Amino acid sequence: MLALVIVPRLVRRNMHPITSVADAASRIEAGKTGQRLPEGTAPIEVAPLIRTVNGALDRLDDWTTSQRRFIADAAHELRTPITVLQVRLDGLPPGKITNELKEDCARLARLANRLLQIERVRSRTTPLAQTDLSALVQRAAVQFAPRALDAGVEIAFDAASSTVMVQADADAIEDAVTNLLDNAVRHGKSPIEIAVNAGASPSVDVIDSGGGIAEDFASRMFEPFVGTPGRGGAGLGLTLVAEIMQAHNGRVFQQTLPGGKTRFRLQFPTIDPDAQA
Repeated sequence: MLALVIVPRLVRRNMHPITSVADAASRIEAGKTGQRLPEGTAPIEVAPLIRTVNGALDRLDDWTTSQRRFIADAAHELRTPITVLQVRLDGLPPGKITNELKEDCARLARLANRLLQIERVRSRTTPLAQTDLSALVQRAAVQFAPRALDAGVEIAFDAASSTVMVQADADAIEDAVTNLLDNAVRHGKSPIEIAVNAGASPSVDVIDSGGGIAEDFASRMFEPFVGTPGRGGAGLGLTLVAEIMQAHNGRVFQQTLPGGKTRFRLQFPTIDPDAQA
């Protein structure tokens, strides 16, 4: 009887370090560097296995860092010849072919810039700071307004009734909002509505009055280089938005609303109510 009581307790106590290692392994995320299994409390019998796994994670980190550096360097190097090409195209006589070449060149420029933005978000080292979400979104809308007017699109901004504070990289979130606005102008119809929603989980909505999104595209829209044919996009705008929200422990998702409207929502993590002003 004594053995029946003591042995299970001993087994549970001795297995606890292994359970902790298993929990750490289950939290390893794809693409995130610096993740390791704890070695200090592991039993001597499994320590060599943990060291081997951590060694493999070291090599994966080195490979990931190398790939990201390559993409960022390649995107940066592309900007100079693209700029030279744009200048030379500006010197050509106007015409259909010239206009088409300029559009193709502009698409290349957007592609290079988006690649750089994505890698900057992934390699961000500066801590997030308290940011007024309403002020940030309003600034992004004002800066984007001239481009919307050129496209004949009206933007309506609806600020929250109270100050909405979030932990954020202001420049990155502004990029996310701008990319959603650009996406709405390209694929939707006027007017475009922007709303900042307060609450325990603050959010930003960008709503357009287009005809909705095809189901086959909706399931892949946040994947790299997935774009709508014939719209001139690089297929990285929504990917960048998803990367930015992931870096903020939030998410972006799309919903179809009544009347054929499409809503993209930037959902921030739940915050302490005391952080609200």
